[in-house]
Amino acid sequence: NPSLLGEGTNWQDVLYRNAPMTKHNISVSGGSDETQYMLSAGYFNQQGIAIESNFQRYSFRLNLDNRPTSWLKVGTSLNLSRINEDINVSNDNIVNLAIRQSPDIPVKYPDGSWGGPSQSEFTLENPVALAKLNTNEQKRSQVIGNLYADIDLLENLTLRNELSGTFGYTNHYVFNPTYEFNARINDLNSSNRSASNNTFWQIKNYATYINSYQELSVNAMAGHEVQVSQWEGLSGYRERFPTNNLHELAAGDAQTAQNNSYAGSSSLQSFFTRLNLTYDDRYLVTGNLRADGSSNFSEQNRWGIFPSVALAWRISSEAFMQNVDFVDELKLRAGYGYVGNQNIPNNRFIDTFSIVETQWGNGVRPQNLGNAQLRWESTESINVGIDLSLLDNRVNFTADAYIRRTHDLLTEVPLPLYAGTSGTGSINAPIDNIGQLENKGIEFSLNTTNIEGPFRWESNVVLSMNRNVVTKLKSE
Repeated sequence: NPSLLGEGTNWQDVLYRNAPMTKHNISVSGGSDETQYMLSAGYFNQQGIAIESNFQRYSFRLNLDNRPTSWLKVGTSLNLSRINEDINVSNDNIVNLAIRQSPDIPVKYPDGSWGGPSQSEFTLENPVALAKLNTNEQKRSQVIGNLYADIDLLENLTLRNELSGTFGYTNHYVFNPTYEFNARINDLNSSNRSASNNTFWQIKNYATYINSYQELSVNAMAGHEVQVSQWEGLSGYRERFPTNNLHELAAGDAQTAQNNSYAGSSSLQSFFTRLNLTYDDRYLVTGNLRADGSSNFSEQNRWGIFPSVALAWRISSEAFMQNVDFVDELKLRAGYGYVGNQNIPNNRFIDTFSIVETQWGNGVRPQNLGNAQLRWESTESINVGIDLSLLDNRVNFTADAYIRRTHDLLTEVPLPLYAGTSGTGSINAPIDNIGQLENKGIEFSLNTTNIEGPFRWESNVVLSMNRNVVTKLKSE
């Protein structure tokens, strides 16, 4: 008779709680014509809805701008943060356990011991006990900084220099204790520690020239940019600690010690230029050219060149349109150009290896099959469009027709099973530029303001028709 068991345990009610959040900020700002500053500090604390979970953040921010001379402006921004986080996660995930655990098991017995099933097979752990006993903490420190200098070289020529970076450090602590939840017993405790750091820095230098020659306006820019990312980590693991109150790795059994490490880096260098020409506010021309070099490709294929050009004719500024009062703007547009993609994992253009333990000592095995012929993926775009605004901008219509062809698609190549790229311990399959994808379509957008005033009513209609076609795949 199930009613003899009483109300039972609602595990989700026991595990979950109301989670308050507090947030405090203080800031000071001021300055003069030459110098402006802003200082702020903040504290954020939020409990998780599951017990023993928590998130805390301490932050500090500084913005400073200064113009020491008429031709130079310098500034900096600095953001410091420290995050302490209790991550309430066990191997079986306590939320999943709370949903599945039987209600006839109490959280605790009258003698204060943790509740558990009467047999060990086909049963679950006590999720509340795991939340209380397990340790899973993560501490993160981060610094984000930026320095810049604007130099007025000539009346219409400005040089901008920027140096920015992000520096992060993370410590992760995990301890799984021994426990006894009635018949569910764990007599082996373990601890895992890991530390990692990452660095990203970027340098940008670009010059901008802006001038007008009667009816011709010129805006030109040329620049150089470098991005470098670096990361590394170290972890250690031990079992059989003499007590659950001692979590330091050195206290664990040295015979069970395991450790691991990793490191990596990536970089991207770019040269770019842009030219905008506007004649009599009627004819507009924009040209772009950039060259990008990525560490994701071998030396012979490292660089990609990506040009683009766009044209526009503002018909509404022509003399024959001046008496057409209901047309606010009518513009025709056309564009053609390329953009590049190098978004693949690092070191996929070379063969790499991983360390494995064997009965004869450490050995190596292939980790991924490299392809030295990898090159940039590029997307070619052709676009023609029209923009129309009517009746004091109450009606706005836009139409675009486009064709996009993606060349040299970067895709992982599936190989037969005997190649070793499937299953446990498999090798990463090679990446190759295997084909071409074509996407073409037409898009229309109509936005109308039907009623203006205290009660505003707008309507918007968007229609898009497109087609994707894979036009070429390698057969080898």
